[in-house]
Formats: sequence, C-alpha cells, structure tokens
Amino acid sequence: MLAPGDLQTIHLASNSTTLRLRNAYIALQSWKLAIISDPLSLTSNWEGSDVCNYTGVFCATSLDNSSIQTVAGIDLNHGDMAGHLVEELGLLTDIALFHINSNRFCGKLKYLDLRFNEFEGDLPKELFDKDLDAIFINHNREIGLLKKVTVFDASNNKLFGFSA
Repeated sequence: MLAPGDLQTIHLASNSTTLRLRNAYIALQSWKLAIISDPLSLTSNWEGSDVCNYTGVFCATSLDNSSIQTVAGIDLNHGDMAGHLVEELGLLTDIALFHINSNRFCGKLKYLDLRFNEFEGDLPKELFDKDLDAIFINHNREIGLLKKVTVFDASNNKLFGFSA
C-alpha cells in the first residue's frame, strides 16, 4: 500500500479517460515501488503521469467508449525483474495483455479471473493444482472438467466432461 507522499502529485481533469489513466498511474507507481531489481532498467522512465509513454506499457482506446484512452497492455517479458505484484494492479481494469514471463516476481495468487474471454476446451490441469481461493471463468466458450476448485463460477458457458 502506498503511503501519502510516495507518489508525486498529478493534476488531471475529472473525466473517464483521466480517471482510468490516473488509476493506471497509481497501479504502475505502486508496482514500481515493489520491484526490488530491474537490471535492464525497464521501469527507469516510469516517471510522471503520462503512463502511455512508460516502457512496456501500451495504451489504446477503451472498448466501451472510443473517446477514452486506457492502459490496454503491459509487456515486460525477459526483464529479469524481481519483486512483488501489488494489489493496485487491480486498478488496471481494461488490461487485455499482461506479459511478464521470464522475470522473478513472487507472491501468492489467491484469485484467477479469466471471465469474458473466448476460451474453449480443457484448461491446463496444472492451473487448478494451485492453492487458489477462487477461479472465475464465466462468459467463455466450452470449458472442460475442473478439479480442486473451492469457488466455481462458470455461468454463460457450455460445460462438458463432468462425472459423478
């Protein structure tokens, strides 16, 4: 969690575009504070409120309103970065790509939210061997059998492979 004064003050007008970009700024600056190693300096230009110019951050118009600019993707793969994923990343509500493979991030994931996609077929069984509190896969296509899940929301799908 950020303490007052950890982030510089930014002045943005109060509209949907700037609210989403302000939230992205908060999320990305919080995450930057939780990164303990960035040997390729991928976050070195993560300064100021123009998050769309940050290395590895991609902006696009929002799917729900073409006049709104939002962070649509993050690609920091092969950065050899280390640190934690912070809760504030949840403020990136429009993100469609989160590509952070080949890094050394750590922490415990408690929720997996794959809702409103086009997944079909069997999801990898290793995905469900994890100690997750909840997995959300509703509003997809055909989803196969799932085991070891304590919360299961698969509304608006065509399910197959269940056995008693």
